[in-house]
Amino acid sequence: MKKRILSLLLCCVLLVVLLPVTVSATEGTATVTLVNQSDWQDGSGYQMLMDSTATAYGTHIAPNGPLVLNGDSTEEVYSSFAYKIPTDAGWTRDTQAVVHYGSSQTIEIPAGIYDFCITNPTPGGSIWIVGSNGEAYSRADDFEFKAGMHYTFTTSRYGDRDGVTLTVTDVVPPVISGLTDGKSYCGSVSFTASDNIAVQSVTVNGTKLQPVDGVYMLNPADGTQTVVVSDADNQTTVSVTVNDGHTYEWQSENGEYWQKCKFCGNETTKKPIPEIMISGADRVCRTQDYAFSLKLPEGGKLITTSYEFEKIGGDLTATLENGKYTIELGSSSYPAEENGFKVTVSAETADGFAIKAEKSVTILNDHTGGKATCKDKAKCEVCGAEYGELDPKNHADLKHFPAKAATKTAEGNIEYWYCEACGKYFSDSDGTKEIKKTETVTAKLKDDSKSPQTGDTSNFALWITLLFISGGAAIGTTVVSRKKKYNR
Repeated sequence: MKKRILSLLLCCVLLVVLLPVTVSATEGTATVTLVNQSDWQDGSGYQMLMDSTATAYGTHIAPNGPLVLNGDSTEEVYSSFAYKIPTDAGWTRDTQAVVHYGSSQTIEIPAGIYDFCITNPTPGGSIWIVGSNGEAYSRADDFEFKAGMHYTFTTSRYGDRDGVTLTVTDVVPPVISGLTDGKSYCGSVSFTASDNIAVQSVTVNGTKLQPVDGVYMLNPADGTQTVVVSDADNQTTVSVTVNDGHTYEWQSENGEYWQKCKFCGNETTKKPIPEIMISGADRVCRTQDYAFSLKLPEGGKLITTSYEFEKIGGDLTATLENGKYTIELGSSSYPAEENGFKVTVSAETADGFAIKAEKSVTILNDHTGGKATCKDKAKCEVCGAEYGELDPKNHADLKHFPAKAATKTAEGNIEYWYCEACGKYFSDSDGTKEIKKTETVTAKLKDDSKSPQTGDTSNFALWITLLFISGGAAIGTTVVSRKKKYNR
């Protein structure tokens, strides 16, 4: 048959040159081992020669007899065998590049169709091909080496002859799909089992499982469940844990929070982390109690409110009213040597995620801000308490009165300013030049008319003067008259 193939190839040589060569191989590799259990006590060993083109049988490999009788082979012949055991197998009859008694060698070859022979190069003799006393072929034409299989050829003596036995084992283990060794699952999990030849059994913790439409099912159970899938020569084992539901742990990153199952990795929907709104001053006077309020996100639950100084701290009591919490820290809790503290609020969202808010507060040893006036002391902008001294130059309610000219019937006034807070009058807008109230008044104008007018009380002084003069004249006349009498 090989000769016919060669004839066809020679006739179609041009076609062979033009077209790519197709190798008769299947996907994957096969494992081949040569074991020597034949002790000829002559220092000889065994070789295995494999032709991947499957053309050596009938040409280099005779159907019977030795590879070479009473001589050596050639390097060219040995080079035509793509795979050899040992890989450096020598082509002479006295070569030591052989598998010696009591040893073995293994190689991997592409799966496919091969011609092969197992030889025994004998020093000073021939390059023999193992006899046919064994159960297997020592030479073969178009032998198929299948992917995933391990072929073990063992040479043994049968009296003064030798032979070969062949053991074929499956080296490809079954495949379990849908389960990962060491992983935990939450809820029932399905899987499949496959093999390059055939699956013989599937068990879990020693109990055989039966598939439904080719699918196996693992249900929740305590402890580890060990699945074993067996074929003729191999086993694949996977150990898993199947929990009854998820066991979630909180996660947060980039302003979002969610839950992740610590066993299977399942995650819930991510949500924005809500904020606790703390309303309170950044500063407090040492004599002032610190009060602040807070509002939780909708559905939130308050866990604790607390304060913390550098060396001491404690919990605070929160009072809830109309959806708003109020909290107070008494000034008696302020250590004299510390100038600030921190308040902390811990809460949970409606679904149980822990949230926290903090606020730092500075303690002022002295009042600050505000402005004193002529009437009131400065009021601290932090605590609202009055402190310091009055400022007589800072008038709280300085009112301006423009100048008003006097008339014959009414007094006038100069331009002046009046502070209702301290009740003082000033001649300047800055309130620095104090004057008396009487100094603000200007007198009525004089009336130049000579004829007294009834009802005009402005001429009353003139009438008194005239009366006084008239009376004086009368008295003078009487005195003169008396003198005259005395002079008589």
